[in-house]
Amino acid sequence: MPNHPIYTQSGQHFFAQGGWDNAVAQAKEAATATFDTRDVNTNFKLIVEPLDGLKLNLQSGIDYRSDNNTDIGKSTPLYRWDDSSIVYYSITNPDRNFVDRRDFTTVHRNYVGYAEFSRTFAGRHAVELMAGVSHEDYDMDSVRAARIPATMSRRRMRIRTA
Repeated sequence: MPNHPIYTQSGQHFFAQGGWDNAVAQAKEAATATFDTRDVNTNFKLIVEPLDGLKLNLQSGIDYRSDNNTDIGKSTPLYRWDDSSIVYYSITNPDRNFVDRRDFTTVHRNYVGYAEFSRTFAGRHAVELMAGVSHEDYDMDSVRAARIPATMSRRRMRIRTA
């Protein structure tokens, strides 16, 4: 719920809310950003006993995530209460409109396998052995494209520098 008027006194323009963004102005005037995320997590486990006293345990887990995001920064002028002038712009200045498109996919895989052998000899000597292996790997594919004016700061563009 806004804590300031949405429109100027005349109702013709969006009101500048004292340094705050005007959420209604952004919703009505700004371009639509989209965020599409898919996430699938799977786990599999198989336990078999191929021979008396020998048990095999096999497990795998695969996590898949895909994100497709489009973020658009479009400025909207916000006016003084009496419509006399523009106070500032929402999101960004008119010369700094931007579009940022990101597509990335991550896949994390882990595999575990081990064998347990248990045998009792001569009715009183118990022997138990266990041996196993595990493996994990991770893939990430990422593509990012943006049209951002050179006048924007590094912080706004989220550029990392070493």
